Amino acid sequence: MCSDPPVEYAVTTTTGVLRSHLERFHAFEYMDTCKSHGWKVKIKSLVRTANDGDAPVMPSSPRPPFSVAVFKAALVNWIVADDQSINVVECPEFRHLVFTLRESLSEKDLPHRTAIPNLVTSAWNRHFAELKSELEHTVGKILLTTELWDNKGMRAFSAVTAHYLVRGDRSSSFSNRRYLTLRSSLIRFLPLPGRHYGQTLAKGLLYVTDRANITNKIKFV
Repeated sequence: MCSDPPVEYAVTTTTGVLRSHLERFHAFEYMDTCKSHGWKVKIKSLVRTANDGDAPVMPSSPRPPFSVAVFKAALVNWIVADDQSINVVECPEFRHLVFTLRESLSEKDLPHRTAIPNLVTSAWNRHFAELKSELEHTVGKILLTTELWDNKGMRAFSAVTAHYLVRGDRSSSFSNRRYLTLRSSLIRFLPLPGRHYGQTLAKGLLYVTDRANITNKIKFV
């Protein structure tokens, strides 16, 4: 299934990591292989899918009750996650689609492109506040990885990602506080003016860690 070199498994080899990998990246291939060989599906999240004969889907969080606020939050998430232009909300066909799906929505409920930047900024501020709270309660120190690059206009940018341990997994309804979960979160994406001297890079990194209140918790970069 993978392009990576094959790995040999013994009878006593644990397969937890392999199952997680199959579930996350190769659900379709795994289901087809089990069906063609007459094997029983062993991954719990895919058992019901196998019995129903439907295509496997990634687990999702419960759907919240509809409200204009929930709708706007979902709209912003989609624009950001799919790297959409903010002008997409001005497309007449898009606006018609939204109004078709929800008759109770009015023109004032669907924001125009001039309102999207403020909605994105507000969403980021809420996310960053939650992230700072999580980083405050990490188990042990924090590891940072950074990446630098220039765009076509030769403007420099830096992305800083934090890697850390937390107790349990906040994304799981079966969270167990006895277990540790490794998490990776992008904590900042920022422009770097001037030349890439060590002092410039250090100032940029300290600006990021100070804003996240984690400067004293950094172990390695």
